[in-house]
Formats: sequence, structure tokens, C-alpha cells
Amino acid sequence: MGANSAVVLAVVLSSFVQAREGREYKAWASCKPGTWIKTRMEVERGGDVAVAEMTTSLVEVTKEKVVLEQSGKMTSRGKTVEIPAQKVEPGPKDVEGGKLLKQGDEELEVDGKKLKCHFEETEVEDKGVKSLYKVWRNSTVPGGMVRTEIRPAGAPAATTRIMTLQWEKK
Repeated sequence: MGANSAVVLAVVLSSFVQAREGREYKAWASCKPGTWIKTRMEVERGGDVAVAEMTTSLVEVTKEKVVLEQSGKMTSRGKTVEIPAQKVEPGPKDVEGGKLLKQGDEELEVDGKKLKCHFEETEVEDKGVKSLYKVWRNSTVPGGMVRTEIRPAGAPAATTRIMTLQWEKK
């Protein structure tokens, strides 16, 4: 992975947020400003792994949107780059999230806590490229997302994993 890894990670996360905008809004709208979540994203491609650790904090909640601030750092090929703070504003309207393939319930452990999670596997197409998403959710976690796995349909080109590490809900 080259210097564009941070951009790739941001695009993957941004497209994921947009695909689930309504859900994310609802999950954050139940929290108070100051709530935060720390996540780890791993993008594996051709034997290389880029890792980003991000902190997302709730800044504001209105009927039209929530304002989140994300910042962190990314490490790829031994080099660490700071990811400057940026604001994201998911709104309450649901956006098409793809074709549901499977759903169920599983227990995951995060930060020493066992969480009963509902998962959905979906196929999402964006600009002619199909990807398979598996997302585990739990309503006690800010934003609702506990873990996500994303991989291109039919090819092991790149695998993205996003895991919740810690959180504080206010």
C-alpha cells in the first residue's frame, strides 16, 4: 500500500457511513455530546496491511443530523501518519444499504464485555463494483457498530475489518 492508503481508508469508511446513514444517525442521536468510540480498521491487500485507529466523538445532535468528529492515526509499511480531525454529519434519512443475504445473532467480546450482536451480511454495489459487508451491531455501543468486515465480491483483492475497541456513552 502506498501513500494513498489514508485516502483509501477514508473513502471506505465514508462510503460505509453513507450506506448506513439513517442507522448511524439513530444510534448516535440517543447519546449525549461527549460520547466517543475508538475503532481499529485493518485493510489487507496483497500481503500488506494498513492499520488505522480512529476516535469518533459526538459533538452535536439535532433533528436533522448528528455531528461527529473523527481523528486518529494510520500505519502502513512501518510509517505512521496522523489523520487530522474531520467532521461527519449523518442525517436521519435511510439510504439504500444493498441486498440482504443473511442475518442472525452472535456474541462478540469487546474491551472485556460480552455483547449480544445482531449481524447482517449484505451485497453492496458502488460504481459497478460489488462488495460483501458483514456488520455486527449492538445498541449499547455509540453508533451501534461493533464490528464490520468488507471484501470485494468474488475476489480476495482487499479485505477491510473495522472493530470497536472502547467507548464511553454519555
